[in-house]
Amino acid sequence: MKLKCSIRRDGECCNLYITIDFVFVRHDSVEPELIRFCSRCSVHSSQNGAEYPRNLAISATIITFAVENIYNMKHEIIELHDVQIVGMAKKIAFNEAKEECPKFWGEYVEKIIKPVFIEKKAPDAFQQAAIDNGIGEFGLCTCDIPNHNCATCAEMNFGVCSKKTFTYVIGGIYKGGDVPEGMQLFPIHSCRWLKMHFEGGMKAFQKQYTKFHKEWLPAHPEYKWALNSCCMEWYRGTDIQSPDYQCGVMMPLEL
Repeated sequence: MKLKCSIRRDGECCNLYITIDFVFVRHDSVEPELIRFCSRCSVHSSQNGAEYPRNLAISATIITFAVENIYNMKHEIIELHDVQIVGMAKKIAFNEAKEECPKFWGEYVEKIIKPVFIEKKAPDAFQQAAIDNGIGEFGLCTCDIPNHNCATCAEMNFGVCSKKTFTYVIGGIYKGGDVPEGMQLFPIHSCRWLKMHFEGGMKAFQKQYTKFHKEWLPAHPEYKWALNSCCMEWYRGTDIQSPDYQCGVMMPLEL
């Protein structure tokens, strides 16, 4: 990771480039004590290419960090109250999620999208309920493990040896009416939710998801995941191949 720094001392200014193994830093912060250097760290001047001591940046009078788009992820806070998600649900083992979740979306396409929107057939009761409730807008991840949230699940259970299961729901916001066979209702937290907007469309979803969990969330401790809560992927649009396709994740926040 490379950080570009502007350092001013004794009336002189030059640009430095600091290369470090890893850092947690708020992108809007200029407090040098927030920087956590790992064992390897080198500082190079843009003026003459000389290498400076590791503590030069810390000892500077004024230091401004421009973190090059590392923690800049579009996000917003939304309110969801008394909301239920209705949709198709499937229990999936954590260690099979990368293969089984896309397969499940394939079932959704075969059951709903292909017959109604491609083959132009009249929808049956199941398909009509999917249309009426916007099923396909969300991918809800939930499980029955107590005293946890999806962040701890991701750390503890998404391993090659974990055969524990979670419930994955391809759903939409329930608007009322009959819930047909093959669908279920899932209440979600009534609270403020953090909604992340990913860039790059579906092709970049997994990379953006990892960046959100591994980099963005640790750098923003003010956003705390509610315990015993779920996580929702969100999707909007029709052309999933487009880099402008809208998608992201949502997490309920502690009150």
